[in-house]
Amino acid sequence: MIDDKTDKLIFKGIRSQKQRLFIELYCNPESESYDNGSQSYLKAYNSKNTNVSAVEAHRLLQSENIQNSMTLYKAYIADQNMFELGWLDNNLRNLYYRVKNDITGDDKTELAILKTIGNRIGAFVDVKQDNVGKTVELSPEQEQNMNRVMQELMDAVKRESAIKPVIQVQVDKETLEN
Repeated sequence: MIDDKTDKLIFKGIRSQKQRLFIELYCNPESESYDNGSQSYLKAYNSKNTNVSAVEAHRLLQSENIQNSMTLYKAYIADQNMFELGWLDNNLRNLYYRVKNDITGDDKTELAILKTIGNRIGAFVDVKQDNVGKTVELSPEQEQNMNRVMQELMDAVKRESAIKPVIQVQVDKETLEN
């Protein structure tokens, strides 16, 4: 539930409850019509005609007030989800330390549930920035292509390094002559 102050900030410039509902349906990942303008319009405005809904949704999505409110509402939802991830992380850590040495049936069930939730939202995915030393299986054709590309790159570097001194020498001679 959004508090009044945040509500007024997010939905500033929105003229009707139907526009507000459209934004909520369109921007909320838990909505059945998430990221679907036509379906969001159908539900918010109780429309029966999908063609009219598509055109009107497009018109709404072009509105500056609607776009601003959508941006703020998406940021609000993301902030709420971060809080939930923090809660999950905290509970998983507490549970881990609690059951580390002495696990009971209830703890085992709770741990399994929290691990399942964590896996579904990607909380346990380790992201590595560098892939140094990573081995990738290549077919013989892929290996040939890779070797060809590497050779072309090395040849290009050699050509560039051979051209630079010649250009440098020519520029230096011109500078000296003037």
